[in-house]
Amino acid sequence: MRPLLLAAWLGALAPAATVVRGQPAVATTTIAVGQSAETVTRGALLELTLPAATSLTAPFDPNEIAVDAHFVSPSGKTIGVPGFYFQDYDRVVTGETEQLTPKGTPVWKVRFAPTEEGRHTFTVTVKDRAGAQTSPEGAFVCEPAASHGYLRVSKSDPHYFEFDDGTPYLAIGHNVCWYKKGHGTTDYDRWFGRMAENEENYARLWMPEWAFGLETERLGEYRLDRAWQLDYVLRLAESKGIYVKLCLSAWRRFEAGKANPKSIDPWRHLTTTSLGSCDFDDALWHLPEMDWAQMHGYYFFNEAMKRDAKDMAYFIPHWQDKIRAFGKPAMFAEFGLSQHAKEWWPKDTGGVNLHTGIWPAIMSGGCGTAMLWWWDNQIDPMDQYWNFKPLAQFTRDVPWTKQGFMPDTPECSSGLKAFLLEGTDLRLLWIYNQAYTWWNVVNGAKIDPIKGGQLTLDRMGADKTRYVVEWWDTYKGGVIKTEEVQAAHGQVILTVPDLANDIAAKVRKRR
Repeated sequence: MRPLLLAAWLGALAPAATVVRGQPAVATTTIAVGQSAETVTRGALLELTLPAATSLTAPFDPNEIAVDAHFVSPSGKTIGVPGFYFQDYDRVVTGETEQLTPKGTPVWKVRFAPTEEGRHTFTVTVKDRAGAQTSPEGAFVCEPAASHGYLRVSKSDPHYFEFDDGTPYLAIGHNVCWYKKGHGTTDYDRWFGRMAENEENYARLWMPEWAFGLETERLGEYRLDRAWQLDYVLRLAESKGIYVKLCLSAWRRFEAGKANPKSIDPWRHLTTTSLGSCDFDDALWHLPEMDWAQMHGYYFFNEAMKRDAKDMAYFIPHWQDKIRAFGKPAMFAEFGLSQHAKEWWPKDTGGVNLHTGIWPAIMSGGCGTAMLWWWDNQIDPMDQYWNFKPLAQFTRDVPWTKQGFMPDTPECSSGLKAFLLEGTDLRLLWIYNQAYTWWNVVNGAKIDPIKGGQLTLDRMGADKTRYVVEWWDTYKGGVIKTEEVQAAHGQVILTVPDLANDIAAKVRKRR
């Protein structure tokens, strides 16, 4: 099974989950199918519900019972979608503690998100040891919607993502893999709320045994309460405009010789996997099953990381470049100061390690920000969400898949370093004072502003070609100033505003 990753809201979830061992089939000999709506918009969810009987002992064993729906789209395409056993819950929140109480009796459900507009038909088949029965044909109409569809690797530029309708997507966010013990989904009420306020659009969730994990120690047993929690969090993410990378396995759970479940995904969500601590495997990232490539790295787990990760603006692009070379979207999926560096966390109150990681990841050709790991003991308690909003504003209207962006590092004055994305008619820059590292900040090093610094842009066309330069504040957001410059000998020389930390710029040819 491959991890199922990165989607808006997953149309067909795994069996929902209190441990249940055996309840069962369908309540009556005539299959009665309830449907959530007669009309849905494209990409929205249609839900079918069937009553569950109590005669079988293993509702999660397909040899005992299998519930499957078959949908026929307006174009004639048939899509099979498995049903799942579901228990609803009442959620009571006291302070930060969540308590779930079963609500009603278990039922069977099927979820379907149509991608074609028009009239669809469907039937539901229930198969158990006594035989198979099929419901009368049902129907619904799919209408147009403002939804962009599912995320895919861009056909125009495979280094980036885009939706089915061609709209580009740049992942801005961080890891929020599980909730604190006892808190349940209440943590996500706050985390996703703060992320949305700061225009983050990406989150990574795990399904470990201590949080969203549906499986128990016995293969074929599932926790319906955990499935309800996952449903809740995915719906919440959808309402906040946050796309979720859902990791179906916890660290090292899929080991040789162990039985593991299979994946069934008619919607072909993007898939990938991870390697830890700057591990690298050419053969892995060449696999066609790997839709995009990822890196992880921290300060510190080995001597190279201990040396290089003192400056995240060097460390992250250096490693990300290696996986970008595979011609796929490249993401630095985990980074930060490791648990061995906790003594420095309280001193980095503004999140310099966060800030100087998220900007260069994008500006060196990544498909999104580098994703900080420490969500519940850095970003949230230290209120560092604000770092994402200026970056989201700067990148919001960039046509990521249409410019053919090529990363470069232009020549700069001493003490400055710049990352450049050069497109057909747009250049993006992030420039930083090389002394401004988290290591220098937490150790109280003196960081002098660089005044009158310059950088040189090449391949700028004929002499006297004029360009408009927007200088952006990477901390408060927005344009600081706009100026015009002109090319000479194929170059443009920019004078950088006095720089104690970092700044961004957009350069366009004047029309």
